[in-house]
Amino acid sequence: MQIEMAEWNGSEAEKIFLADVALAGSAQTDSVAAEALLRRIYPKIFQVVHSLVQNRENVDDMAQQSAIEVMKSLSNYAGRGSIEAWAGRIAYRVTKRTIKSERLRMRLMQPLSEDRAAPDCSPEESVSRSRLYDMLVGKMAQIPEKQRVPLLLHVAYGYTVDEVAQITDSSRNTVKYRLKSGYRVMREILAANPALRTAMLREIS
Repeated sequence: MQIEMAEWNGSEAEKIFLADVALAGSAQTDSVAAEALLRRIYPKIFQVVHSLVQNRENVDDMAQQSAIEVMKSLSNYAGRGSIEAWAGRIAYRVTKRTIKSERLRMRLMQPLSEDRAAPDCSPEESVSRSRLYDMLVGKMAQIPEKQRVPLLLHVAYGYTVDEVAQITDSSRNTVKYRLKSGYRVMREILAANPALRTAMLREIS
């Protein structure tokens, strides 16, 4: 994606994603452009929702609600950051609001039950990417939400620190602190689960 310097903000030029701004503009009046944009951003919306909601039965519904809100808000996108990060920020807000208003937080954020969590495997057993993710999410349910969400967005989904800050309405320093704390807890969890640690090392090697 091409980034162009289009505005001046104090002593530094502000990066504006002009191609994304144009796409957002076209998507407001052109159904083909709208469909193309939705195909592009929906996976990111889903990821953000999934980072907050471990109960998969609710992820699709909340992701669709977030996508609708994103498409309705396209006129507000000004290109300060990628459109994926901007959409993720809206998804984060919509999901948090939905969890609160429907009083689902305690049910959705509780650790996975033993019958639903993916079982640990031996270090020699091959672990698929999807199963590895399920195992990791099950263990990460032990990490407080403020640390877990940035960790999932950054590590599992590849968002940059700046994008995580934008999505979660946090400062860059706050995100870095929460990531550091989350990594520390995650290391303790992996130390106690050698099979999961081995599978993760194989996945990233």
